[in-house]
Amino acid sequence: MLTCGAYGLTRFENMFGITPLEKETLETRRQRVLSRWNNMVPYNYAYLENRLDMVCGVGGYWLHMDFQGQRLELKIGLASKGSLEVVKELLDSAVPCNIMTDVGLLYNQHITLRKFTHRQLKVSWK
Repeated sequence: MLTCGAYGLTRFENMFGITPLEKETLETRRQRVLSRWNNMVPYNYAYLENRLDMVCGVGGYWLHMDFQGQRLELKIGLASKGSLEVVKELLDSAVPCNIMTDVGLLYNQHITLRKFTHRQLKVSWK
């Protein structure tokens, strides 16, 4: 962006909805694009957790980010089941497209619990 020519700047201006003035220099156009670029909200892990706290409630979800594998896994609690679509939209807007997301409901699945007997599970609930 700092070294864009007229064509590159025009593409950035279109992204931000900027209409350059007729006699504006390339340097002035670059400054305007940079100003808009720097005003963008930073989406990071802490931002995502904060937004999930607002939608699902604190502790109403389980979030794991595999930074090396570029994979985000999110399970929301059953109490927030109705917010599943909202959460998916949030991830679409806040998570970079190079990170794979896996979203689902947080509940005990048979595959997880089948190794335990009913007696063992009953003891763990007390």
